[in-house]
Amino acid sequence: MSHPLRSVFLAVAACLIDCAWLAAQDAQTFYDQGYEWNAKGDYDRAIADLNEALRLNPYHARAYVERSFAYNMKGEYEQALADAEQAVRLDPGNDAAFNNRGFARLEKGEYDQAIVDFNQAVRINAADIAAHNNLANAWNYKGDYDKAIASADNALRFNPRYADAYGNRAYAWSKKGNYDRAIADYTQALRLKPNSAYDHNERGFAWMQKEAFDRAIEDFSEALRIDPKYTIAYSNRSWAWESKGDYDKAISDADEALKLNPEFSLAYNNRGFAWLEKGELDKALADFDRAVQTDDKNGLAYINRGVTHRRRGEYAPALADYQQALAIDPQNASAHQALAWLQATCPDEQFRDGKAAFASATQAYRLASGRYASHYDTLAAAYAENGDFTHAREWEVKAIAREKSEKKKGQYTARLELYRQQQPYRNGEK
Repeated sequence: MSHPLRSVFLAVAACLIDCAWLAAQDAQTFYDQGYEWNAKGDYDRAIADLNEALRLNPYHARAYVERSFAYNMKGEYEQALADAEQAVRLDPGNDAAFNNRGFARLEKGEYDQAIVDFNQAVRINAADIAAHNNLANAWNYKGDYDKAIASADNALRFNPRYADAYGNRAYAWSKKGNYDRAIADYTQALRLKPNSAYDHNERGFAWMQKEAFDRAIEDFSEALRIDPKYTIAYSNRSWAWESKGDYDKAISDADEALKLNPEFSLAYNNRGFAWLEKGELDKALADFDRAVQTDDKNGLAYINRGVTHRRRGEYAPALADYQQALAIDPQNASAHQALAWLQATCPDEQFRDGKAAFASATQAYRLASGRYASHYDTLAAAYAENGDFTHAREWEVKAIAREKSEKKKGQYTARLELYRQQQPYRNGEK
């Protein structure tokens, strides 16, 4: 005969087991619902269900993984990081936990730690395409574009239809200066994800580097059709209109960008450049001042402000602005070119220095790999300032051959005639 108290204990134990089993079952149900909400992009509902799953079962590692994913997608990276770390503690063999922790670290700017996490994710699961793609993104942030390409290749090896991996690889190709391969990858990404405003904008940027301005405008316009509040696309289209010589449209697009973001330095720079080319030097100077106030690391704005000062005959502040641009980035080809032009052509002889002009012009040409006609033109002016008119004529002829703008070809041809007469250029206008 069993003891009555023992029977009570057994009944309680059975009840506790049943309750724990039911709680686990309920936790799994809430987890499944949260997973589905994540898949649908409804991250608030996902978090609500996953909260309940974790209340019922605080040791549910996959629930932490899913909630970490939802917080990452909402941009709440501290919460995402905390959940991913808990998931790693509970299940150190879960590749998604490391991937989520890496993503949160990546968005927090902790690139080295993010790379460690993504590498651990692919060690656990070599076919984790999200981790391979995120690794490509991290290497892009670090500026190691060869590793970014290799990581994107790995993602595409497992899934050749992964649009984001094409986008990351395209970005790396673009940064390496291989714009044809960048355009090919962005095009493939857009075949798979045609409504990506980002990829249209980035492909437009690559078209700009190839001076295919109409195609760039098409891409920037499509980006804006998809996302009418895409500030950088307005700014980039402004740049494209400038490159085509349509300064009124450039100003209009820069205005739109500044309505969306009144602190957008690049848009002030673009609008200032349009005013500069229209001869509105006071308006140009005001915009360049605002550009460097909103971003004191905007080297291009310093260069353009320097050009504005030079055209106003203010050579000392022009020199200071070029030097500031080079202090920000000593490898800035445009800054070297602008400095060389001042040193070679300034009407005020105290600012001319033939040897320094030649060194700066050569550096600009080297850094830009001889891509721009204006750099040939500047080298010609530097040779002329040094009395070497044979090379001055040779480089001016090359500049004319490379230049697409008829207006600039006319300017270059006028300078070539000066060099034929053994005279350096002294206007200072460019």
